[in-house]
Amino acid sequence: MPKKCFLSAAMLGLVLLTCGCGQMSPTFSTLPATEEETVATAATLPTVIETKPPATEAPTTAPEPETISIELTTAAPEQTKPVSTSGHMEAYNLTYEKNNVSINYPMLIGMTDEEKQEWANEELEKDVMSLLTYYGVNEETDTFKLDYQVSTIYRGEFSLVYEGEFTKAGSANTIKVRAAEDLDLATGKHIRLSDRLALAKVKKCILGDEKTEPDYEIVNAFVSEDTIKTYLANQDDIFFENLVKNADFGAQHELTGVYSYNYLNNIAVVIPLPHVMGDYVVISIKQQTK
Repeated sequence: MPKKCFLSAAMLGLVLLTCGCGQMSPTFSTLPATEEETVATAATLPTVIETKPPATEAPTTAPEPETISIELTTAAPEQTKPVSTSGHMEAYNLTYEKNNVSINYPMLIGMTDEEKQEWANEELEKDVMSLLTYYGVNEETDTFKLDYQVSTIYRGEFSLVYEGEFTKAGSANTIKVRAAEDLDLATGKHIRLSDRLALAKVKKCILGDEKTEPDYEIVNAFVSEDTIKTYLANQDDIFFENLVKNADFGAQHELTGVYSYNYLNNIAVVIPLPHVMGDYVVISIKQQTK
């Protein structure tokens, strides 16, 4: 019989336990509740992960691929809590682990629209796993650790920020990882930077013009503000066009390393940088319409 297990974890302590390697296993932890969401239904949770145990002797033929199944139930197991709540909608933690790869990401439950909920959970899983391809992670030899924090779970919007590290096998350099995702749960679409701000607005905020100074705030950087501002001021039009039009998950192209999300009622933008500059910077632009 495959081993069945259910694990819990404390999100704030970033302590996560799983049931084996190469599988997604639900773990649970607690964050303070946010403002009340307008949608509500009964919650369902994954409670059982079934995996095929490894063979005890060397097989004479190629082993069967590992199988993973998730059983849903209408009642949460005892002593399990969501990482974030809003009304009856809750976000629970899932963990993917294989060798030195560990990725935490959320699963939503309790939405009134089950189709939108299914869409959201599929996108969350697909998008976070695409980071393995973006960074060129070899799951057999490399080290990749990723965790997240929920930024917004309110009025049909769900956004989160991923943060972690990536080390290529044999490399002395560890790359800082930062990504973000913002979903409109009412429409079933990603909220992207191009939906928030026009290209001209972003260029004016970052570069300024003959009448105004640059108008943005650096909220997370690993080098001096002057170094960041000089680097951004020397970028060309193609850089800014790609920055806005190709940002975020949900675009019809490969990831560019640029992401946006709500930050203190403004728009935070993650911009990739050379490794010597800290790999990325997060800037905040005032929330304005196009």
